[in-house]
Amino acid sequence: MKIYKITILLLLALYANAQNYTIKSGDNLWAIAKKMQVNIKDLEVANNIQDPNKIKVGQILIIPNAKSKSIKHKADISPRSSSTNDAGCDANAKKLIKYYTAVTKCQENKIYFSDGSFMIYDDYRKESFKKVLQNADIQDMFYQHYIKGSHGIPPKYNYDPGRFRNEKFFRKIYGNSASEVRSHLTTINWFGQRIKVTTINGMDKHLKAAAKELSHYPKLRKYLTPIGGTFKWRYIAGTHRLSVHSFGAAIDINVHYSAYWRWSKGGYKYQNKIPLQIVKIFEKHGFIWGGKWYHYDTMHFEYRLELLY
Repeated sequence: MKIYKITILLLLALYANAQNYTIKSGDNLWAIAKKMQVNIKDLEVANNIQDPNKIKVGQILIIPNAKSKSIKHKADISPRSSSTNDAGCDANAKKLIKYYTAVTKCQENKIYFSDGSFMIYDDYRKESFKKVLQNADIQDMFYQHYIKGSHGIPPKYNYDPGRFRNEKFFRKIYGNSASEVRSHLTTINWFGQRIKVTTINGMDKHLKAAAKELSHYPKLRKYLTPIGGTFKWRYIAGTHRLSVHSFGAAIDINVHYSAYWRWSKGGYKYQNKIPLQIVKIFEKHGFIWGGKWYHYDTMHFEYRLELLY
Protein backbone atom coordinates (compact mmCIF):
# COMPACT_ATOMS: atom_id res chain seq x y z
CA MET A 1 0.00 0.00 0.00
CA LYS A 2 2.85 2.37 0.84
CA ILE A 3 4.56 1.79 -2.53
CA TYR A 4 1.21 2.33 -4.27
CA LYS A 5 0.73 5.73 -2.56
CA ILE A 6 4.26 6.81 -3.45
CA THR A 7 3.69 5.87 -7.09
CA ILE A 8 0.44 7.90 -7.18
CA LEU A 9 2.23 10.93 -5.75
CA LEU A 10 5.02 10.61 -8.30
CA LEU A 11 2.47 10.32 -11.12
CA LEU A 12 0.73 13.46 -9.94
CA ALA A 13 4.07 15.26 -9.93
CA LEU A 14 4.84 13.92 -13.39
CA TYR A 15 1.61 15.18 -14.95
CA ALA A 16 1.62 18.57 -13.20
CA ASN A 17 1.68 21.32 -15.87
CA ALA A 18 1.79 18.66 -18.59
CA GLN A 19 1.26 19.67 -22.21
CA ASN A 20 0.35 17.84 -25.41
CA TYR A 21 2.43 17.18 -28.51
CA THR A 22 1.16 15.83 -31.84
CA ILE A 23 3.65 13.50 -33.56
CA LYS A 24 4.69 14.72 -37.02
CA SER A 25 6.26 12.91 -39.96
CA GLY A 26 9.94 12.25 -39.26
CA ASP A 27 9.56 12.49 -35.49
CA ASN A 28 11.01 9.92 -33.13
CA LEU A 29 10.68 9.64 -29.37
CA TRP A 30 14.30 10.55 -28.57
CA ALA A 31 14.17 13.74 -30.65
CA ILE A 32 10.81 14.71 -29.11
CA ALA A 33 12.18 14.19 -25.58
CA LYS A 34 15.19 16.34 -26.38
CA LYS A 35 13.09 19.05 -28.05
CA MET A 36 10.60 19.20 -25.18
CA GLN A 37 13.41 18.92 -22.58
CA VAL A 38 11.97 15.93 -20.74
CA ASN A 39 13.42 12.61 -19.59
CA ILE A 40 12.62 9.98 -22.21
CA LYS A 41 11.71 7.43 -19.53
CA ASP A 42 9.16 9.85 -18.05
CA LEU A 43 7.77 10.39 -21.55
CA GLU A 44 7.33 6.63 -21.97
CA VAL A 45 5.64 6.22 -18.58
CA ALA A 46 3.29 9.18 -19.14
CA ASN A 47 2.10 7.71 -22.44
CA ASN A 48 2.30 4.01 -21.56
CA ILE A 49 4.75 3.44 -24.41
CA GLN A 50 6.04 -0.13 -24.47
CA ASP A 51 8.03 0.16 -27.72
CA PRO A 52 9.48 3.63 -28.45
CA ASN A 53 10.00 2.66 -32.10
CA LYS A 54 6.28 2.22 -32.76
CA ILE A 55 4.91 5.72 -32.27
CA LYS A 56 2.63 6.97 -35.07
CA VAL A 57 2.16 10.21 -36.98
CA GLY A 58 -0.83 12.05 -35.55
CA GLN A 59 -0.54 10.37 -32.15
CA ILE A 60 -0.93 12.88 -29.30
CA LEU A 61 1.66 12.59 -26.55
CA ILE A 62 1.40 13.88 -23.01
CA ILE A 63 4.56 15.85 -22.30
CA PRO A 64 5.18 15.64 -18.53
CA ASN A 65 6.58 18.42 -16.40
CA ALA A 66 10.26 18.57 -17.26
CA LYS A 67 11.13 19.45 -13.65
CA SER A 68 9.36 16.44 -12.16
CA LYS A 69 11.26 13.63 -10.49
CA SER A 70 11.73 10.54 -12.67
CA ILE A 71 9.50 7.60 -11.79
CA LYS A 72 10.97 4.19 -11.13
CA HIS A 73 9.62 1.68 -13.60
CA LYS A 74 10.64 -1.53 -15.32
CA ALA A 75 13.51 -0.04 -17.33
CA ASP A 76 14.98 1.45 -14.14
CA ILE A 77 14.84 -1.64 -11.96
CA SER A 78 15.80 -4.19 -14.62
CA PRO A 79 19.24 -5.83 -14.17
CA ARG A 80 20.09 -4.58 -17.67
CA SER A 81 18.68 -1.09 -17.21
CA SER A 82 19.28 1.13 -20.24
CA SER A 83 22.30 3.41 -20.04
CA THR A 84 21.35 5.36 -23.17
CA ASN A 85 21.23 9.13 -23.00
CA ASP A 86 18.51 11.36 -24.44
CA ALA A 87 19.91 10.87 -27.93
CA GLY A 88 19.47 7.11 -27.55
CA CYS A 89 23.20 6.33 -27.65
CA ASP A 90 25.87 5.59 -25.03
CA ALA A 91 29.59 4.98 -24.62
CA ASN A 92 29.27 1.40 -25.86
CA ALA A 93 27.65 2.60 -29.08
CA LYS A 94 30.72 4.78 -29.61
CA LYS A 95 32.91 1.68 -29.32
CA LEU A 96 31.08 0.17 -32.28
CA ILE A 97 31.90 3.27 -34.31
CA LYS A 98 35.55 3.02 -33.29
CA TYR A 99 36.11 -0.68 -33.93
CA TYR A 100 33.76 -1.49 -36.83
CA THR A 101 34.63 0.44 -39.98
CA ALA A 102 31.15 -0.12 -41.46
CA VAL A 103 29.53 1.69 -38.51
CA THR A 104 29.46 5.43 -39.13
CA LYS A 105 27.43 6.89 -36.25
CA CYS A 106 24.85 6.37 -33.53
CA GLN A 107 22.03 8.87 -33.44
CA GLU A 108 18.64 8.81 -31.72
CA ASN A 109 18.94 5.13 -30.82
CA LYS A 110 19.98 4.07 -34.32
CA ILE A 111 23.28 2.56 -35.44
CA TYR A 112 24.07 3.81 -38.95
CA PHE A 113 26.20 1.97 -41.50
CA SER A 114 28.35 3.18 -44.38
CA ASP A 115 25.71 2.16 -46.93
CA GLY A 116 23.20 4.51 -45.31
CA SER A 117 21.13 1.81 -43.62
CA PHE A 118 20.53 1.67 -39.87
CA MET A 119 19.51 -0.65 -37.06
CA ILE A 120 17.83 0.07 -33.72
CA TYR A 121 20.42 0.11 -30.93
CA ASP A 122 18.21 -0.58 -27.90
CA ASP A 123 14.80 -2.24 -28.41
CA TYR A 124 13.94 -1.49 -24.77
CA ARG A 125 12.87 -5.05 -24.05
CA LYS A 126 14.07 -6.12 -20.62
CA GLU A 127 14.15 -9.89 -20.79
CA SER A 128 15.51 -12.92 -18.95
CA PHE A 129 19.02 -14.24 -19.62
CA LYS A 130 17.65 -16.95 -21.93
CA LYS A 131 15.54 -14.56 -23.99
CA VAL A 132 18.32 -11.99 -24.30
CA LEU A 133 20.67 -14.76 -25.48
CA GLN A 134 18.16 -15.86 -28.11
CA ASN A 135 17.15 -12.43 -29.34
CA ALA A 136 19.73 -9.82 -28.33
CA ASP A 137 19.54 -6.26 -29.59
CA ILE A 138 22.79 -4.40 -30.28
CA GLN A 139 22.95 -2.84 -26.81
CA ASP A 140 22.55 -6.30 -25.27
CA MET A 141 25.96 -7.27 -26.66
CA PHE A 142 27.41 -5.20 -23.79
CA TYR A 143 25.03 -6.79 -21.26
CA GLN A 144 27.93 -8.21 -19.23
CA HIS A 145 31.42 -6.81 -18.76
CA TYR A 146 34.25 -8.97 -20.09
CA ILE A 147 37.10 -9.21 -17.56
CA LYS A 148 40.59 -9.37 -19.09
CA GLY A 149 43.57 -11.15 -17.61
CA SER A 150 43.56 -13.72 -14.83
CA HIS A 151 40.82 -16.31 -14.96
CA GLY A 152 39.35 -19.02 -12.83
CA ILE A 153 35.86 -20.34 -12.47
CA PRO A 154 33.43 -17.78 -13.99
CA PRO A 155 32.47 -15.37 -11.19
CA LYS A 156 28.72 -16.01 -11.26
CA TYR A 157 25.92 -18.08 -12.73
CA ASN A 158 25.22 -17.28 -16.39
CA TYR A 159 28.24 -14.97 -16.65
CA ASP A 160 28.75 -15.18 -20.44
CA PRO A 161 30.14 -11.83 -21.72
CA GLY A 162 30.29 -11.95 -25.49
CA ARG A 163 27.70 -14.69 -26.03
CA PHE A 164 25.01 -12.04 -26.43
CA ARG A 165 25.16 -11.27 -30.15
CA ASN A 166 22.81 -9.50 -32.52
CA GLU A 167 22.95 -11.71 -35.59
CA LYS A 168 21.67 -9.00 -37.96
CA PHE A 169 24.53 -6.74 -36.84
CA PHE A 170 27.12 -9.44 -37.53
CA ARG A 171 25.56 -10.20 -40.91
CA LYS A 172 25.75 -6.50 -41.73
CA ILE A 173 29.42 -6.32 -40.75
CA TYR A 174 30.79 -9.59 -42.15
CA GLY A 175 28.32 -10.75 -44.80
CA ASN A 176 24.70 -11.85 -45.06
CA SER A 177 25.45 -15.26 -46.57
CA ALA A 178 28.22 -17.84 -46.72
CA SER A 179 29.24 -16.65 -50.19
CA GLU A 180 29.32 -13.02 -49.11
CA VAL A 181 31.49 -13.88 -46.09
CA ARG A 182 33.82 -15.93 -48.32
CA SER A 183 34.41 -12.86 -50.50
CA HIS A 184 36.15 -11.23 -47.52
CA LEU A 185 38.26 -14.22 -46.43
CA THR A 186 42.00 -14.58 -46.72
CA THR A 187 44.39 -17.44 -45.98
CA ILE A 188 47.01 -17.13 -43.25
CA ASN A 189 49.64 -19.46 -41.84
CA TRP A 190 48.80 -20.75 -38.36
CA PHE A 191 51.79 -22.79 -37.12
CA GLY A 192 52.06 -24.67 -40.40
CA GLN A 193 48.32 -24.86 -41.07
CA ARG A 194 46.68 -22.75 -43.74
CA ILE A 195 43.48 -21.32 -42.31
CA LYS A 196 40.81 -18.96 -43.67
CA VAL A 197 39.66 -15.92 -41.69
CA THR A 198 37.96 -12.62 -42.47
CA THR A 199 39.83 -9.48 -43.43
CA ILE A 200 37.00 -7.27 -42.09
CA ASN A 201 38.19 -4.79 -39.44
CA GLY A 202 41.72 -6.22 -39.72
CA MET A 203 40.88 -9.50 -37.99
CA ASP A 204 43.43 -11.41 -40.12
CA LYS A 205 46.21 -8.99 -39.19
CA HIS A 206 45.40 -9.23 -35.48
CA LEU A 207 45.36 -13.03 -35.61
CA LYS A 208 48.72 -13.09 -37.40
CA ALA A 209 50.13 -10.78 -34.73
CA ALA A 210 48.83 -13.13 -32.03
CA ALA A 211 50.43 -16.11 -33.82
CA LYS A 212 53.75 -14.27 -34.05
CA GLU A 213 53.77 -13.57 -30.32
CA LEU A 214 52.64 -17.08 -29.42
CA SER A 215 55.45 -18.54 -31.58
CA HIS A 216 57.97 -17.26 -29.01
CA TYR A 217 56.69 -19.90 -26.57
CA PRO A 218 57.27 -23.40 -28.04
CA LYS A 219 55.69 -25.10 -25.01
CA LEU A 220 52.33 -23.54 -25.92
CA ARG A 221 52.20 -24.93 -29.44
CA LYS A 222 50.49 -28.22 -28.48
CA TYR A 223 47.44 -26.21 -27.34
CA LEU A 224 47.29 -24.22 -30.57
CA THR A 225 47.50 -26.84 -33.27
CA PRO A 226 45.91 -28.63 -34.96
CA ILE A 227 43.07 -26.15 -34.74
CA GLY A 228 39.43 -27.06 -34.27
CA GLY A 229 38.37 -24.65 -37.01
CA THR A 230 37.89 -21.09 -38.23
CA PHE A 231 35.38 -20.22 -40.96
CA LYS A 232 32.33 -22.45 -41.25
CA TRP A 233 28.80 -21.24 -41.93
CA ARG A 234 26.88 -23.08 -39.21
CA TYR A 235 24.56 -22.80 -36.24
CA ILE A 236 25.73 -22.94 -32.65
CA ALA A 237 25.07 -26.45 -31.32
CA GLY A 238 21.57 -26.80 -29.93
CA THR A 239 20.38 -23.41 -31.25
CA HIS A 240 19.16 -21.64 -34.37
CA ARG A 241 21.72 -18.84 -33.95
CA LEU A 242 24.67 -18.52 -36.31
CA SER A 243 28.09 -19.14 -34.81
CA VAL A 244 30.72 -16.38 -35.09
CA HIS A 245 32.66 -18.98 -37.10
CA SER A 246 30.08 -18.33 -39.83
CA PHE A 247 31.63 -14.89 -40.27
CA GLY A 248 35.27 -16.03 -40.24
CA ALA A 249 35.81 -14.02 -37.05
CA ALA A 250 36.63 -16.83 -34.60
CA ILE A 251 39.15 -19.61 -34.12
CA ASP A 252 38.94 -22.83 -32.12
CA ILE A 253 42.35 -24.07 -31.00
CA ASN A 254 43.29 -27.72 -30.31
CA VAL A 255 40.16 -29.64 -29.31
CA HIS A 256 42.25 -32.26 -27.48
CA TYR A 257 43.08 -29.81 -24.68
CA SER A 258 39.68 -28.10 -24.69
CA ALA A 259 36.54 -28.33 -22.60
CA TYR A 260 32.97 -27.44 -23.53
CA TRP A 261 30.04 -27.12 -21.18
CA ARG A 262 27.81 -29.37 -23.30
CA TRP A 263 30.40 -32.14 -23.01
CA SER A 264 30.31 -32.05 -19.22
CA LYS A 265 29.21 -35.42 -17.84
CA GLY A 266 27.48 -36.03 -14.56
CA GLY A 267 26.25 -32.46 -14.23
CA TYR A 268 27.81 -29.05 -14.77
CA LYS A 269 31.45 -28.71 -13.74
CA TYR A 270 33.80 -25.98 -14.97
CA GLN A 271 36.96 -27.38 -16.61
CA ASN A 272 39.98 -25.82 -18.30
CA LYS A 273 43.46 -26.82 -19.50
CA ILE A 274 44.33 -23.74 -21.57
CA PRO A 275 47.24 -21.73 -20.07
CA LEU A 276 46.60 -18.13 -19.03
CA GLN A 277 49.51 -16.98 -21.19
CA ILE A 278 47.62 -17.99 -24.34
CA VAL A 279 44.50 -16.17 -23.16
CA LYS A 280 46.40 -12.96 -22.40
CA ILE A 281 48.07 -12.90 -25.81
CA PHE A 282 44.79 -13.44 -27.64
CA GLU A 283 43.12 -10.71 -25.56
CA LYS A 284 46.00 -8.35 -26.29
CA HIS A 285 45.23 -8.72 -29.99
CA GLY A 286 41.47 -8.27 -29.79
CA PHE A 287 40.05 -11.72 -29.04
CA ILE A 288 37.78 -12.70 -26.16
CA TRP A 289 37.97 -16.23 -24.74
CA GLY A 290 35.07 -18.64 -24.29
CA GLY A 291 36.79 -20.09 -21.23
CA LYS A 292 35.61 -17.08 -19.24
CA TRP A 293 31.96 -18.00 -19.74
CA TYR A 294 29.81 -19.90 -17.29
CA HIS A 295 28.81 -21.89 -20.40
CA TYR A 296 32.49 -22.45 -21.06
CA ASP A 297 34.09 -23.19 -24.44
CA THR A 298 37.81 -23.15 -23.76
CA MET A 299 38.94 -23.77 -27.34
CA HIS A 300 37.06 -20.71 -28.60
CA PHE A 301 38.45 -17.22 -29.30
CA GLU A 302 36.47 -14.59 -31.19
CA TYR A 303 37.38 -11.15 -32.47
CA ARG A 304 35.50 -8.62 -30.31
CA LEU A 305 37.56 -5.46 -29.83
CA GLU A 306 34.55 -3.54 -28.54
CA LEU A 307 34.39 -5.76 -25.45
CA LEU A 308 38.06 -5.44 -24.56
CA TYR A 309 38.75 -1.69 -24.67
